[in-house]
Amino acid sequence: MSLEDKLKKIKAKKNNEETANWLDSKNLFKEEVEALFGTIKTQFNGLVENELLEIEEQEIEIEEDISTWDGDETSDKYSIVKLILDFDEERIVAEPIGASILGACGRIDFYVEGSMSETKKLSILLVSDYDLNHRWIIWAPLMRKHQINFSLVELEDFIESCLP
Repeated sequence: MSLEDKLKKIKAKKNNEETANWLDSKNLFKEEVEALFGTIKTQFNGLVENELLEIEEQEIEIEEDISTWDGDETSDKYSIVKLILDFDEERIVAEPIGASILGACGRIDFYVEGSMSETKKLSILLVSDYDLNHRWIIWAPLMRKHQINFSLVELEDFIESCLP
C-alpha cells in the first residue's frame, strides 16, 4: 500500500468516525428534546383540559455546520419539533436551536412569539456530566460557575413573568 493510499484510508476512517459522532450527538439532542417536550405536555395537561392552554407542535428544519478534523466544512439538515404554548394573551415558543453548541450538547430557546425583549427569553442548554448523564441547565452567561438546573418550576416562573 502506498503512503498516499494509507493517508486516504486514515482520512476516510476519521471522517467516518466524526460522522458517527455527529449522528450520535444529533440523535441524543433530538431524544432529549422529545423527552423534555413530553414532560412539559404532561405537566400542563390540566391546563389544556380546562381550556386555559393550547399546545401545538410544529415541525421545523435545522441546518448545522459541521467541521471535520481536517478543516473540511459540511452541513446537515434535520427535522425536529418546536412547541408552542398558546395562552390566548401570549404564545410561548420552545424552539430547538441545535446540537452543535460549543460547550453543550444542544440548546432550546423559550420566547414570547413576536417579542424582541431579552427579558421574555429563556435559553437552556443540554449538558453532560462526567458520568455522561445529561441534564438541562439555564444559560446564564454571567454565572458560569453556578449552573442552574432547569426544571418545570423555572419554566412556570418564566411563563408567569411573560403573561400580562
